Amino acid sequence: MKLTLSMHCLHCLLLLILTALFYLSVATTTYEVGGGREEHHYPPEYQPPRGGYYPIENLNDPHLREIVDFAVSEYNKIHDKKLVFQKLVQGESQAIAGIYYKLFIEVVDSSWVNKGPANY
Repeated sequence: MKLTLSMHCLHCLLLLILTALFYLSVATTTYEVGGGREEHHYPPEYQPPRGGYYPIENLNDPHLREIVDFAVSEYNKIHDKKLVFQKLVQGESQAIAGIYYKLFIEVVDSSWVNKGPANY
């Protein structure tokens, strides 16, 4: 139980750090994912609310990879961990005076190689 709670706290902390870093990076630059404004064609009944988050269609965008690499390296510095980015699982963006991101990533804790899998 104690180990599970600790891993859950680390996952929440990583998500919080990623969110904060995304807000900071967006405040300094306005960047359109995919090199231009993405257009979304949703049926009227599935329209996200104005100012809402939209799914990111190109998860392979190099700018997203830069953001994730920076966030993971900062997390590793702060927590003396060895998390290694594996893949970008899902992402959403919100365009309000810049672009805000919600990114869900898969990482591996390389310090746990002989101890079995761990979730963050």
